Amino acid sequence: MLRYILRGAAATGPKAQAWYLSSTVNYSSAKSTKTNVKKAKKSNSKGGGDVGAADDSLAADVDAALFDEGSRARRLADDENDPTLDVGPNGRPLFTSTPSLSQLTRKDACFYFKFKMEELNEALPEGLPIGMVKEFEDSMRSAVLVRQSFLDLRDNFRRIVDPPLSLPSSKDIKVRRQIVLDGPVSCGKSIALAMLVHWARDEGWLVFYVPRGWEWTHGGFFYKNPQTGLWDTPVQAESILKARI
Repeated sequence: MLRYILRGAAATGPKAQAWYLSSTVNYSSAKSTKTNVKKAKKSNSKGGGDVGAADDSLAADVDAALFDEGSRARRLADDENDPTLDVGPNGRPLFTSTPSLSQLTRKDACFYFKFKMEELNEALPEGLPIGMVKEFEDSMRSAVLVRQSFLDLRDNFRRIVDPPLSLPSSKDIKVRRQIVLDGPVSCGKSIALAMLVHWARDEGWLVFYVPRGWEWTHGGFFYKNPQTGLWDTPVQAESILKARI
């Protein structure tokens, strides 16, 4: 999309082209991008060069400046130290200041919760779900959105272990010991489960967690136990025991 905008700007004249370039240079920390832009302008003014090739080169330079992962990571790291940028819809902060999953309340819903990677890897030694990994890679931050669905799941299992003495205003709340999450692809089921496992283990629960079921059916080996008639999967069993030792 950006490529076509730049081409359209170049066709309308140098002033329009300069306006689009100035709006994108602010996002680039690479000096080479400005140099390449100047070269492209010179080639266009002489009229002897290939205008189409110059436009393609210019668009490629701007694309690289905008989407270079190293530059983007550095900008995000600088933004972390600027509290004035922590602004979301309606002027609310983007990130919650609540320090743990256990202390999150309904007021924290629709805010982002920042994880410390060391604590996250310690709580989930089996590995992170693909959805959470992709979320971290795309945003370049170890943070996920706090959804009301996660809070409902956590509170449901919390009531199982420590049921309240009375629920005067919650007569319709039903505690469920078995819950099946259902929904379309990439709607957040795996991330909600990972957060739930993290919370439960922080609370001292013994949790059996399988973030990637594919690993149970591919790789390793299995054999039928002649004494029990059941199928043994020693590789998966070893991984589970190592994760919780």
